[in-house]
Amino acid sequence: MKKEKKKYSEKDVTLSSASKKRKKGIKILFAEDEIINQNIVKSILDRLGYRLDTVSNGRDALKALEQESYDLVIMDCQMPEMDGYETTKEIRNPDSKVLDHKVPVVAFTGHTMDDDKERCINAGMDDFLTKPVKPLDLSVMVEKWILKRLPVKTEPSTVQEADTGEDIFDLSVLMENLSGDMALIHGILNDFLKYIPGKTSALKKACKNGDSPAVRHEAHTIKGSSANIGAMSLKKIAHQIEIAGQNGDLMGVDLLLAQYDEQLDLLKNAINFIRVKT
Repeated sequence: MKKEKKKYSEKDVTLSSASKKRKKGIKILFAEDEIINQNIVKSILDRLGYRLDTVSNGRDALKALEQESYDLVIMDCQMPEMDGYETTKEIRNPDSKVLDHKVPVVAFTGHTMDDDKERCINAGMDDFLTKPVKPLDLSVMVEKWILKRLPVKTEPSTVQEADTGEDIFDLSVLMENLSGDMALIHGILNDFLKYIPGKTSALKKACKNGDSPAVRHEAHTIKGSSANIGAMSLKKIAHQIEIAGQNGDLMGVDLLLAQYDEQLDLLKNAINFIRVKT
């Protein structure tokens, strides 16, 4: 029996105050000399609820990191005075005045060749964001590295039934975070629909191979991106799979994956319904 399609509106479940408070306490530094790129990234992260400070070159980035501890640095590779590679090497230098030498540094680059990535890694960078940046890519990257620094709570690896109804897709999360900008919301949803199949395949492959660390990593990433768009049921299932991977106990993961597939199908239907109606 088919479920009746629900009309989603701004009155749906709102983003939790706990999540808002957590994001407001997170400090991100963006080093980029192009003012347009600064404005775009700041606009996206402001709407997602994060605090962002911007600087225009590597020397100013180091000064900022000497004065304050940040949770994440997004670093343009090509900047005047001091580029991103040299700046990151100085951040990692234990003799520098930087307060946190282990702060995650994400390269912000238009170059995606293996040689360029290797140069970033050799400089001490942790990850890569390619230009032009997409809202979902930026959101997932920030969530990935912020959550990586937080302690993961251990919970029993139990199989639970997923929530249905409004929890499938809470449009109000994006409406609130992005100030009702439907063009930006549609862009993020389109990005998510392109992004999730690859992550789902990677998760299932890890489960099939019994690779618990990979299961935890993939499920953790899916959990973050699901939460960012308001896919609460998918987030809950991904969290259960993440805990199973963390505990090295993949018993019952097949049932969780079946629930995951069911909720993902429902989510896709809800997103497509929104895209048609708005």
